Amino acid sequence: MYIWGLYSATYATANYIDSYCNKHNINSDVPKFVGVSTVNTSLCILKDRSFARMFGTRLPTKVPLITYGLWAIRDMSTIATSFNVPSKLATILEKNGYSKKVSMNGAQIFCPVVMQTITTPLHLLGLDYYNNRTKMMNKRLKFIKKEYGKTTFARMCRIAPAFGFGDIINNNLKNYLYNNF
Repeated sequence: MYIWGLYSATYATANYIDSYCNKHNINSDVPKFVGVSTVNTSLCILKDRSFARMFGTRLPTKVPLITYGLWAIRDMSTIATSFNVPSKLATILEKNGYSKKVSMNGAQIFCPVVMQTITTPLHLLGLDYYNNRTKMMNKRLKFIKKEYGKTTFARMCRIAPAFGFGDIINNNLKNYLYNNF
């Protein structure tokens, strides 16, 4: 239920902002980043807080502020590379001879998936601060190094359908509705 609600609200927000900006001839980059980041990050942190409490290595407790901060940076980075960066990369790919569709679809899958290589340490560090409040940084870094590969792979597998293929489907459906209604 958490996941369905998170992605539904994220796409509804992105679509509303796109529609509004399109209708009023406004560049949607900043409004979409701010609006979608606000909705997605808030809901994602609520989801992660619940999951950390359910599956954490300690009894459920208050989530430290640093964990919230790390998760917020993680989520805003993912939103930027899911909703803002792909169109920029697609423009570059088109200029290098790729078709518009191949460029956009490739960028839409590539950008959020590759971002997981950068955001996974933030995710793991946030979890470690929740589960181990007094651990020294060198031990945190060892934990991240140990968990990085499998966690990054899992996050890539999760993000590809959610913001890669999901956004391709969303954009095609949105364009169909714009053009036919």
